[in-house]
Amino acid sequence: MLSVSVSELDQVTAELHAAIDRVQRVAARASDGATDLAVSALRAADRLTATATSVIARGGFSAGAGLPAPIMLQMEARTTSWDARTITRIAGILTGMPDTASAFEEGVLSWSQIRAITDAAKPCDTAGRERIDRLIARRATSQSNADPDQIVADVQDEAATIRKDLTERREQRAVEQSFIAFQPRLDGRTFFYGEGDHASVAGLVDSLDAAAGPPKPDGRPRAQHRYDALIALTSQNPGGNRASRARPRIIAALDLAELTRNEQDAAARILWALTGRPPRLSPIGTQTLLCDADVLPIIFDNGQPIAIGHPTSPIPRRIRRAIEARDQGCRFPGCHAPLDWTDLHHIIHRINGGRSAPENLISLCRRCHRRIHDHGWKITINPGGNIIFTRRGRRYESPPPTGPPLLE
Repeated sequence: MLSVSVSELDQVTAELHAAIDRVQRVAARASDGATDLAVSALRAADRLTATATSVIARGGFSAGAGLPAPIMLQMEARTTSWDARTITRIAGILTGMPDTASAFEEGVLSWSQIRAITDAAKPCDTAGRERIDRLIARRATSQSNADPDQIVADVQDEAATIRKDLTERREQRAVEQSFIAFQPRLDGRTFFYGEGDHASVAGLVDSLDAAAGPPKPDGRPRAQHRYDALIALTSQNPGGNRASRARPRIIAALDLAELTRNEQDAAARILWALTGRPPRLSPIGTQTLLCDADVLPIIFDNGQPIAIGHPTSPIPRRIRRAIEARDQGCRFPGCHAPLDWTDLHHIIHRINGGRSAPENLISLCRRCHRRIHDHGWKITINPGGNIIFTRRGRRYESPPPTGPPLLE
């Protein structure tokens, strides 16, 4: 880390200002090599930011003024309050990540990468941050010419492994708070918006893309094609027979060296039709979707795919229809979610040898389905059709529906 005296710091500051003045004069006259000049200026700015962050991390930045570092940055550097807090927070995190701080000071990591890396490391404890710092030490130099997002993605995956509880809580919150809202406007249009968990949105987008067909040469964006598909889908058989709920496809990526790992640590990614990386699922999210998702198995050896299967559903169509006719909706006690909202759950998990048979399957909405996996509810189907849910001495019954069976 940088270490200088006050007089040396004054001299360095004067030299930095002189260098900035020279760059500005050259930029004003530049007509050729403008791209190289812009890149050099941005990299120089990153190095200066690294210097400032290192000074702040040592704790003496605002001692003489008697003000906290964020306020000093606001008042003296004209930094907004949000940026001042961000810089101070990052400086604090980097004190426990010396290899990451050094890579930043040496120009190996950019300010953009540092912001993303420290954001991922923020929820981790000291041991977790040290683990991420070791990852940076191994990969920063070797990936310096690679896609800058890659090392960030590696750190995010490492942080997700360290703090599995946070990943699971975020998934649970997404499931619980999913919604869609409609807001009419005075000009005759209606604005609608919403949020959803990765699994539901992946299934929704797959359905819309299938209904919209391949991109059309009409010059319209894909978003408009998806809207047309949504209107077409909701206009078919209004109030009539239901279609099967779209199931997300997940990538079951297994490495030969990790096939003997505990399945409780296994995590997958959802095949994604939106911009960005395929979302990573927690082990709980993976177990939930494996009950009723189209699974694409891929075997890797040292990062190279060596065996790829076909997307398959674990439940035959005729079995699915039989369970839907029996349950007619979510069977968790007290939940009245309709059949359209449900997935099929394997009472004995497939990974433990559970069969896709009526006596081992029940319909659960996605919220209740995740609740079963997350809290370890035990489920028993009695011969008379009652389904018994037990956990820690509590016992609840779900009697069979009393209405007529649903028809296709």
